[in-house]
Amino acid sequence: MYSIDILVEEHAQISKLNAAMKNICVGILEGASLEEAPFRQFIDTVRNFADRHHHQKEEKVLFSVMTDHLGKIATTLIKHGMLVEHDLGRLYVLQTEKALDRYVETQQSVDKLDVITNAMAYVDLLSRHITKENTLVYPYAEKHLSEEDKHFVDEETKKLEDIAASEHIQEKYLDIIQTIEKKAQA
Repeated sequence: MYSIDILVEEHAQISKLNAAMKNICVGILEGASLEEAPFRQFIDTVRNFADRHHHQKEEKVLFSVMTDHLGKIATTLIKHGMLVEHDLGRLYVLQTEKALDRYVETQQSVDKLDVITNAMAYVDLLSRHITKENTLVYPYAEKHLSEEDKHFVDEETKKLEDIAASEHIQEKYLDIIQTIEKKAQA
């Protein structure tokens, strides 16, 4: 399915972001200073690429069709698994942002700790979440959705991709991910 291919590719980009942030956090533990910019870029990318762009295709299109057409197993998997984890990820990003705001103001170690631990909680959650979606949720959808439903999901995904392309969403955030990766390697 076109839509699944797009989602898996976006997972690969989100995984690169997560790996880079893990390296940055490890660097801080090893004595590097906590620089605000990479964390602001991380927060922005998670909110606008991973959440608004990527999760929109999952939540409003794929997951919606799955819960409407695939019965109790799909509904339980989506509503009590994937959507709960999406919300938990949003919480970790909000907590990272609040801690970063405090750290920028106070320079207190406790706030630095909160920045690192919340960012890493997001990274850990999303790493496991991506694996579940790629190996369980998406294959389940491909196997069990009707051809008509697959076509609908693909068409709706194409529409959302076209809108995002016209706004340069993919280009902007893939560039930011590369910037963060370079910072993590420095």
